[in-house]
Amino acid sequence: MRDRRDAPEEAHDESGAVAVDAAVAGAESVIGDCGWYTRRAGFWNGTVDMAACWAGGAISLIDAARELRPAARGAREQLGAMEAVAWQLGVILDQCGREIDEDPEDLTRRARVRSVVVRHLVERACTEVLERFGRATGDALLAHDAVVAKQFAGLNLCLRQSRTDSELETIPEAH
Repeated sequence: MRDRRDAPEEAHDESGAVAVDAAVAGAESVIGDCGWYTRRAGFWNGTVDMAACWAGGAISLIDAARELRPAARGAREQLGAMEAVAWQLGVILDQCGREIDEDPEDLTRRARVRSVVVRHLVERACTEVLERFGRATGDALLAHDAVVAKQFAGLNLCLRQSRTDSELETIPEAH
């Protein structure tokens, strides 16, 4: 596989398990009542960060597909659909950002619903990019470009770990 990275190997992220053996938390360690953490202004606004990261991953794949300049009509159709998804992602995140800026303390109590809706819409859009990417690029990138293959796999992994579906049932309760 070809590797397009310009950065040295040490600069790339690694993840692993962390063990905490000496942490002690007792009653005196409690800093809020049950539910305090998720009721804080900013908690739900902060949860849209992951949607923005997913969107960035999808956009990087769309950029890579665009650079290929596919000649086949079917591949161009897939790329066109992904370009539409890129626009959709921008609209969703722009609107979300405006709403957060208008009510940063969540006085309207809309942050939780907004977070669930944004994460759901972005997850669906990114899944569409993953579905169309191989049809737009063939094996040119997934089989022969290590960076793109890693980006594809990373986005797919992150989306599979999403718990947004389990939160969708809370949307009707909020209305």
